[in-house]
Order: sequence, then structure tokens, then C-alpha cells
Amino acid sequence: MSLKIMVAGEESQFTQLMRSLATPLGHMVFPFADCRAAGERVDTQRFDIAFVGLRSPAVRGLELAHRLRNSQQNRDAIIVMLSDTDDIGSLRSAFG
Repeated sequence: MSLKIMVAGEESQFTQLMRSLATPLGHMVFPFADCRAAGERVDTQRFDIAFVGLRSPAVRGLELAHRLRNSQQNRDAIIVMLSDTDDIGSLRSAFG
């Protein structure tokens, strides 16, 4: 089974890593430079997994996660929030 993997954030190294790990296994990686660009595709394309940068900027990452959850096509997608922060408030918002 081939997975469709969204990678939304500004970290090109992470995108390259995901491609190098997922592509040889037959999965498709869809990179987006920012959460706004990714959000434009949420209603038109289904993703199995979404890696979302919490701080890209934080509000946009959380908005994208909410948009995924509220999308008919993507409400069951696995969302992985990525962050290098120790800001407890931001982390609580992401888990909420």
C-alpha cells in the first residue's frame, strides 16, 4: 500500500530525509514550503500522514492541523506536529 505523505514546513532537510526514506518503499511525499500552501491542498487531495511544522509559524501549523481534521478527505489522516520548542503553551495547543 502506497502512502501519501504531506510534509509542511520550512525545513528542507527534513523533506529530503522523508523522501529518502519513503520513496524507496513506494510512498509518495508531497512537500510544501509553508503551511499556507499545504492548506490550499487539504480540500482537494487526500493524505494518509501529515508532518506539520509547529513553528512555521506556530499559528499556521496549528491552523493546518485543524484544517486537516475538519476536512472530509483528511479527517482520519495521522498528524505529526514537529517542533524544537519547549514552549509549554504552544505544545498544549498542538495536543489540543
